[in-house]
Amino acid sequence: MSAVAPATPPASAQEPVVRAVTKFTEAVTAALLSTGGSASPNLVVSPYSVATALGMTVNGARGRTAEQMLTVLGGLSVADLDAGLALLDRALVSRSRVHQLPDGKQAEVVAAVANSVWGQRGVSWEPGFLDALARWFGAGMRLVDYGNTEAARQAINGWVKDRTRTRIPQLLAPGVLDADTRLVLVNALYLKAPWLTPFEPQVTVDGPFRTDSGATVTAPLMSGPVEGALTARDPAWTAVTM
Repeated sequence: MSAVAPATPPASAQEPVVRAVTKFTEAVTAALLSTGGSASPNLVVSPYSVATALGMTVNGARGRTAEQMLTVLGGLSVADLDAGLALLDRALVSRSRVHQLPDGKQAEVVAAVANSVWGQRGVSWEPGFLDALARWFGAGMRLVDYGNTEAARQAINGWVKDRTRTRIPQLLAPGVLDADTRLVLVNALYLKAPWLTPFEPQVTVDGPFRTDSGATVTAPLMSGPVEGALTARDPAWTAVTM
């Protein structure tokens, strides 16, 4: 690990990286949705986590590889990307506190971001790469032996399970790692927060729900008033922020 202290990035670094990560999010979401749900009927994805993992990795990349990664991440320089992602990380963590709700009640919000890098034991890692991980991402290099793929997989999954309060017990499925693996980057994002306007359990009732195939199934449907929510409409769908 590096002994470099975490840096304090300038506030001006946040806006460019927000634009870059937003553009990246749109591209990732469009690419995943273009599969038509063939891989899975339900989709949960955190493009922010993907961007952070790639942002950590690009610090160790050079040449055309680095150029392509930076293009995917919005065209920022490595320095601007590092500083901006560090600010986003701090902004997310700052949400962890007791909030005062409009009705006078209090609600606790927990937001935690954890980054880790898992390298092959015995490989000589460049000091500059380790310095960047410590300076901008608060991460060190955890060493495992990918020759013992199952032990390495269990170690990484155990770390993720702990950082996500057991919500993600198995990030890496069997067969993802092999003896040729040399580096795995992990971003764990955990959020626990109440609804601003909660749905009351007693008004959740079974009702008809139409799937994308056109079939109708019975599903428990929440209902209740939602005030001041932003909406978007298209001939095929309606979306609402909650």
